[in-house]
Amino acid sequence: MAYCEVCGTELDEYGICPKCAAEAEETTASDAVAKVVDKFNSASDQTEDYDSEDIEQNRIFAVLGYLGIFLLVPIICAPNSKFARFHVSEAIDLLIYNVVYVIVAGILTWLCWRVGTALGVIVLGIFLLGTIVSFIFWMIGISNAARGLAKDIPIIGTWKLIK
Repeated sequence: MAYCEVCGTELDEYGICPKCAAEAEETTASDAVAKVVDKFNSASDQTEDYDSEDIEQNRIFAVLGYLGIFLLVPIICAPNSKFARFHVSEAIDLLIYNVVYVIVAGILTWLCWRVGTALGVIVLGIFLLGTIVSFIFWMIGISNAARGLAKDIPIIGTWKLIK
């Protein structure tokens, strides 16, 4: 099976997309998955924009920014650190995402559970997988801060809700 590189729709037998009429090269499902993985791994790295001395002195504060209640520690202890502010910004974006995710997941799971137990269990399982993805995002953020990288968290890091 081949898919359109523009919109992702399955191509007809002539290699033309019925949705956007674009002619495309043969693209397999594994190629489409590889493109998604590449996009996931291509988070922007701005480490060269930061002073190496700032990174070394404030690396621990950047890590603490991801640890919930310690979010205020880098703001108070390293207020002039551009590196610590970057990671606090990433942590706040991630925190906002998680709060919204938990609220939406809770409401939808409750509604589906009211409709039927089987549907509730299925929806709960899907949301649990989303929680694992969220945990992976936290680990990526902590790992980047600990290694002294100013690299965006995939997907969430591009939002820049707080600067």
